[in-house]
This record gives sequence, C-alpha cells and structure tokens, in this order.
Amino acid sequence: MPILKKIRWARQVGPAEYSNRTQGYLDVKERLLAAAKEGRAYHANHILLLEEKIKHCDRRAVAHSVHGSAKVSKVLSEVLTGRYVRFSNSWRSVVEDLCF
Repeated sequence: MPILKKIRWARQVGPAEYSNRTQGYLDVKERLLAAAKEGRAYHANHILLLEEKIKHCDRRAVAHSVHGSAKVSKVLSEVLTGRYVRFSNSWRSVVEDLCF
C-alpha cells in the first residue's frame, strides 16, 4: 500500500485500530497459555515475541492518541527498541504514526 494511502487510513481509523490489534494479540496469548496448561507445548520464544508485538501495538495506539512532542517521543522510543522493523513496515509505519 502506498505511503499516502496508509497515512489516510491511519487518520481515519485512529488509535482504536491499534487498541483492537492489541486486544486481539492479548486474546491469542491467553489462548496459548491456556493450551499450555492443558499440556500443549509451545516454544517460550513464541510467547516472548507475542508479548513484544503486544507492546508494539499498545505503544502505537498511545502514539496515535497524543500530539506534538509526546507523539514524537513515543514513536522514537519504539524506533529505538527495533520493534518497528520486527513488527511493522519499518520506516513506512514510523512515518504513518508521525503523520497521523
């Protein structure tokens, strides 16, 4: 999707989109943990990656709900963690979040 389309999309959906994604990943984590209690085995790294994705979606939701220097600070802190590269479309997502 071209960057301008993504920016328009981000402006339309707002922070609710990222909050919904966060909740979806939390639901998946809960189901995996429940399945593990029933004896199914999952690699511990999968849960850790899921937790990192949850943090990323949550922080993107926060970034979309604040303005000015607070937004820049939230986005920059996510850039420094490397989660935009691992869990989003790298710099395209950074631009999208800054231009919301």
